Formats: sequence, C-alpha cells, structure tokens
Amino acid sequence: MSISLEEGAQALVTTPGATRFYRSDGRIAHVDQIFHVAPDARLEFVPLENIAFPNANLRTRNDIHLSKSAKFVGFDIWTLGQPASNAHFEQGQIDGLTKVFVEERLLLCERLRVSAETWTKDAASLRGKPVAGTLIAYGSPDDFHAVCEWWRNQTHPADILVGLTVMDGLLVLRGLADNTEQLFMLMATCWQQIRLHWTGELPDLPRIWRT
Repeated sequence: MSISLEEGAQALVTTPGATRFYRSDGRIAHVDQIFHVAPDARLEFVPLENIAFPNANLRTRNDIHLSKSAKFVGFDIWTLGQPASNAHFEQGQIDGLTKVFVEERLLLCERLRVSAETWTKDAASLRGKPVAGTLIAYGSPDDFHAVCEWWRNQTHPADILVGLTVMDGLLVLRGLADNTEQLFMLMATCWQQIRLHWTGELPDLPRIWRT
C-alpha cells in the first residue's frame, strides 16, 4: 500500500476491521506500506489491530517519508495468537521494520521480531504479553509538550506496560498488554489528544470502528 499527500492536503486513513494473518504452510506473507507527506500536509493513519494467528509467517515494512513541515500520526497494534482462547503464538514468525525519514534523514528505525524464541526471553522482549503496539507522531514540538503534560496526568491499569518518548521531533508511545481493546483505546486516546493540539478540536472515534 502506498499513500502520498500533496502539499497542504489532509487525510485520515483507517480500516473497517482487523487485519488477519492466518496459519502458513511455510510461505511468507509480505506487507509493505509506504507513506509520503508533503510540506504542510497532515496524515493520520489509525487502522484497527493486526492479528497474527498461531503459525503465521510474515514480513512487514513501513516506510514513512515526511517533509519538515508535515504532520503525521499513526499506530500499529499486534495481537499475537488468540489470547481469548489461550491459543498462544508459540510457532510462526513476524519480521517487522518501521522507518521514519524527515527530509530523507532517518530519524527512527523500529523493529518487531517475534518467534518461538521470543517467549523464552521475556525480560528483553514482550514480557509475556500477547498484545504489542507503537504510536508514532511527528509535528510541532509545542504540540507534543501539551500532549506530554496530558500524559503525565493519566493513570493506566497495572497490567499494561506503556512508555512515551519525545526525541528528535518524534513522539513515540510503546505499549504491551494482555488485552487488545485496552491497548487500542489507549493509542486511540493519544491520537485524539494529538489531533486536539493540532486543530483545537477533539475528534470523535471513527464510526466505522463500531460497525
């Protein structure tokens, strides 16, 4: 998938349902997403979650190319296995890579690698959590100051592990959880706050998420 916004354009892109990756017979599923955001344009990419069923085998690549005066926010949430039915992602593999460029200068390189070995190294990986997500935003540092102040006043369930970082003009929110909906709503609420400080208006959640 490729999305390009011309100068001054605005777009919100989402999905009508979760993206599902089913059991593989050994072949690798490939997902490539490329985003280009021109000067003074704003792209919000807020899809529903990805579900990797046990024994799925996939490779994902997200390349985000931004102009210096562009605005971007997007998130990527993964449910590994089927936590509700105790079907764990103990076999299969995910090889994910996200890169963010501003004026073609690499600012962020984010990896997601999941395999059977992942669950044996909890302290350095997913801490045994079947849901993982990352939100990435780029825009005015002043807007992110306000978002950080909002974040400091939030409380989160004890079973969700989350952290927010602002560095090199990027805001990055990372989370691990046992429940997909909890982490998804946390990411969606952060997106709403970012939009609020960009436009002065708090957006409603897309109606298509409720269909």
